[in-house]
Amino acid sequence: MEKTGGSNLPPAARKWVAQNRRLIELVASHVRREGAWPQRTALQRKMLNSPKPVALAPIFAEMPRIVGFVRGPDDQIVLTLFGLAETLAGRPLVDAFVDCLRVAAARYREDEHASMRRADIEPLALEPAERLALAEILLREAPFLGSGQGGHGEDWGREVTEDIVRYWDDRTADDYLRRRSTELRSNPLFGWPGLESASGESRSGEVPDESVERGPGAVPPWAPIFLSIIVALSAVFSLVLGVPRPFVVGSLAMAFAGALVWRRGFRWPPGLVQLALVLAAGVLGAGIALMIQRDSHNSVSPRPTRTQAAVAGYVSFTTHRAMDWLRDPTVHQPSVQYFEAHFSALDPQRPHKFDIRQANVVVDVPTLVQRAPELSGVLLRVRGKLAQSSEVAAYRKATSWALILREPGVPRMIAVCRVPLARGDEDAYQPGNTIHANGVLLADGGVPRADGKGSVRVAYLACASVAKTIARIGIVLPRKSRK
Repeated sequence: MEKTGGSNLPPAARKWVAQNRRLIELVASHVRREGAWPQRTALQRKMLNSPKPVALAPIFAEMPRIVGFVRGPDDQIVLTLFGLAETLAGRPLVDAFVDCLRVAAARYREDEHASMRRADIEPLALEPAERLALAEILLREAPFLGSGQGGHGEDWGREVTEDIVRYWDDRTADDYLRRRSTELRSNPLFGWPGLESASGESRSGEVPDESVERGPGAVPPWAPIFLSIIVALSAVFSLVLGVPRPFVVGSLAMAFAGALVWRRGFRWPPGLVQLALVLAAGVLGAGIALMIQRDSHNSVSPRPTRTQAAVAGYVSFTTHRAMDWLRDPTVHQPSVQYFEAHFSALDPQRPHKFDIRQANVVVDVPTLVQRAPELSGVLLRVRGKLAQSSEVAAYRKATSWALILREPGVPRMIAVCRVPLARGDEDAYQPGNTIHANGVLLADGGVPRADGKGSVRVAYLACASVAKTIARIGIVLPRKSRK
């Protein structure tokens, strides 16, 4: 693979990589050799034998998310494909990832129900530990793989989704990384600057002020500073002393009038006419602001619609009382907007018939938790084992239940599905059942474990309907939900 030279990283990430390239080389070498990401504490002890050991905790705490992250209670140092691409040791894994992409594309072309399995990476020219590392990277990071079963160290399988079409023409690692970086630029988590020009050059073709010859009546160089002082003092008086807004508007009007007078040839000491104009501008501005303020106080703000009020109450329950959150959870506004726009299909006070074709995106619990921001604002079908259920609220036509879904072998990630069930259907779902839930990802965050040892990552969904899978029968509905 050709070296990318950092061209697919934002500026801050390129700088961090340049300063810490030796460390991420060690991380990439370890994962290729052992098939698992190194623990920070173990890597720290290993580096004690170097002539000048450095503290790794603050360095990796500042590692840009696009390069990698520190995972879990064991503090594993994990590199993304972008981070691996910046190392000599990691490039073979990035090349192998693209080889898997091409295999997935071929499968999607040939089979309507395409999937990838562990056996598909066996023919690659990799050592066993490298295959294990590649499987972990694929299941965590490949945007074209959907739900399935098995962890990266098991006989796993995942469906190939239609997202593979986005990368149809990507033949090299650099092709894929360039396209993926373009997709991630809109996410502020990964550190790309805004779309404005970083050089500060004017795009409008205007001539800089320094090239304009100043006439005798032009604004002096210190006039903008004076105007800025007036504005700053007005803001301070308003915020700290509680000065009414009309005073602030009046001060700004006086400053603006003063600037206009300067342009007309203001000289010190000022004349009476000039002072009168400035004061009149201040009084006029304050009067207009006062009238607007009174009108706004007398007007009645529009009330939210019944749908908006219902969704707001649902969100408030989720963020304050639904779970014992360690801190305020992240509420996904695209999902809130989807909830409002499709309220009849997600109405939490009446049961809904389960439709396996309703959701376009199908995920398992770990994928949902790990890719929470990307999966907001769309209807999902989440698959997992029912661990626990509890009644949340009772309505006239339905009872609202919270179903806790897990993936076997992944104890630190759960999905909580709040769903309205017809009375009598709640007994149809028992712990251990494989549950399919259609819903929208409303929030995610962390909650403490019951034994007090660490935390669990939670994805909270507003669900419309659920069903369960029975071996040799398939997805079945409870008796009352079949109507």
